[in-house]
Amino acid sequence: MGEGLLKQSLASGMKEVIPYAMETTCTVEPVVKQDTKPVHKVSYANGAMVLRQFYVTETNYKCLNKGDKTHTFYLDHPRSGGYALMEPTKPEEEIPGYYRFKMELAAGKTVDFKVVEQAEGASSIALQNTNLDQ
Repeated sequence: MGEGLLKQSLASGMKEVIPYAMETTCTVEPVVKQDTKPVHKVSYANGAMVLRQFYVTETNYKCLNKGDKTHTFYLDHPRSGGYALMEPTKPEEEIPGYYRFKMELAAGKTVDFKVVEQAEGASSIALQNTNLDQ
């Protein structure tokens, strides 16, 4: 037993999944890994060297159905500002602040689901003429 609550007011043509009860036989365990890739581009202008590299966030979801029937499962993954979705290349749908993915969870089975996001960042180093004897 539960109650359904809307996260936002819906305009004409919008759709929303309304959770109304907790499915206790399904669990989700996220594991997040973050990585900084090596510098892939260097530029120099106006006395500054700019180094560009990618920052990657990989979230591995372990989705387990402990029940005795298959469930359609919706996973809402939070969108990270400035990051682009790399894997999977497209969600089932995009909702404000989240990517929504849809999967079937078979009875007694585990599904490993990976979401990879990437952002490019830059750092700069000021370069100037110096005397090595200083």
